[in-house]
Amino acid sequence: MTLKDIAEIANTSVSTVSRSLNDSDLVAEETKQRIKAIAHEHGFEFNASARGLVTNSTGTIGVILPENFDRFDVQLYHAALHNDFRKSLERADKDMIVAFLHNRFTGHRNIEKLVSRKKVDGLIIVQSRIDAETNRYLTQNDIPFVMTQFPPADPTPGYDVVYSDNWTGGKLVAEHFLERGFTRIACMTGGAEPQSEQRLAGFLDTLSAAGTEVEPELIYTGDYQSETAVERVREHAEAFRRVDALFTVNDLMAFGAMQAFHAEGWRVPEDIAIAGYDDTPLASITVPGLTSIHQSREEIALLSCELLFDLIEARSRGESRHRPPRTIAIQPRLIARASTER
Repeated sequence: MTLKDIAEIANTSVSTVSRSLNDSDLVAEETKQRIKAIAHEHGFEFNASARGLVTNSTGTIGVILPENFDRFDVQLYHAALHNDFRKSLERADKDMIVAFLHNRFTGHRNIEKLVSRKKVDGLIIVQSRIDAETNRYLTQNDIPFVMTQFPPADPTPGYDVVYSDNWTGGKLVAEHFLERGFTRIACMTGGAEPQSEQRLAGFLDTLSAAGTEVEPELIYTGDYQSETAVERVREHAEAFRRVDALFTVNDLMAFGAMQAFHAEGWRVPEDIAIAGYDDTPLASITVPGLTSIHQSREEIALLSCELLFDLIEARSRGESRHRPPRTIAIQPRLIARASTER
């Protein structure tokens, strides 16, 4: 079924069919509805590239995932976030192209390729930052985009950002530990990475404000990997014997620590409690269930898409700078499970 076929059935011109399927105001509403009904009846799918030639719209959104997506700890959270983006876009009848910032073999910027080939109407970029050249390219070409999931490196980034409030997440874990009377507390970081540092800061600031200090030697540096958590527990087993609670800045390190505790003959939570971060799907099925911070992936995806759609619609009206950039911090919540019961 082609535009010409529909035109013959409707007894009209091909241009009228094309305009009708693109909701042109140049065609009477009754005619448009009749042609759309014929197209639907015959299972006609309007080609996105062809539509783009007329409307400058593809109906497709590019989602740029983290470069280290092939790491299991990254997949554990971001695969679920990816599904939430898919749901939000499908509800809006949008297609999705998934890519990464760079082609790992050629080094070419995938964003520039998507834009130059007119593959997408806008971008959702799941990155902590974009380089100055890519930012300049997007700005110069007036490409709508939203940065999401990661906190902005700049307090006034100049573009829309939606992220989860990591400092508050750490604060919630500290309050949970204090409510349960834990006083000999250790924590395990993800290294010098903004999310990890903010989670740790919220945790330590809240404990300190309540008069509970974490000894510097009980702050262990990790890398989000479960194997590293196992090593840290084994290396510092004597120190952990005088600890009654551990906070790790992601779930995977918590799983590794629980494994190491079990190997040492310690019971969770009777001998040592543990809380993680991200509330990944595995947190509810471990034994015991892992207390963790839930980042509202659904809300992050929904708001990111809504902001992007707003930018795309404004651009179509020639109003690209119709409002100041927005930075939205989504509030997390603590999911208490058996790993911190007293």
